[in-house]
Amino acid sequence: MITDYSHHLQHLTTALKNEQLEVVVSTPLDMVEDLVKIRWGKLARSLFSLRGKQLSAHSAELKLPGSELAYITEATSILSRRHGRN
Repeated sequence: MITDYSHHLQHLTTALKNEQLEVVVSTPLDMVEDLVKIRWGKLARSLFSLRGKQLSAHSAELKLPGSELAYITEATSILSRRHGRN
């Protein structure tokens, strides 16, 4: 179950990174266009789109199979980093 959760979480993380990259690349170009055409509402929505994608990803993470065991994967990650420092 932990393996399934980790696999689904990795897929979700990859999808979120791709969406973040899309927003980071397209937003400045859209902002310039919106400023020129004076579309203030669209400009404001584009600024909040990245946060919205992160919130959607968090909601999706809660619905992943095995999410009730997420604390185990988090604890394992923290402990392995701590062990690596010593």
